[in-house]
Amino acid sequence: MKESDMAKNSRRQLSLFLKKNEASEFESIRKTFNPDQFQLIACHVTVCREDEIENISIGACLHFYILTLFL
Repeated sequence: MKESDMAKNSRRQLSLFLKKNEASEFESIRKTFNPDQFQLIACHVTVCREDEIENISIGACLHFYILTLFL
């Protein structure tokens, strides 16, 4: 996928990702039942979408100790 296509199809969201060593059972289910999504993104839970994170405090997210910010 070209970088311009990625920007057009990207979104801002706050997501929680499972550690790879803890996600293997979930990933095998995802690979079987939703292979397209499996190829796009690792096993995760979306907490907030674009309109819900406009005014979010990154400091509040640091309470979880692990924060990966994808923009």
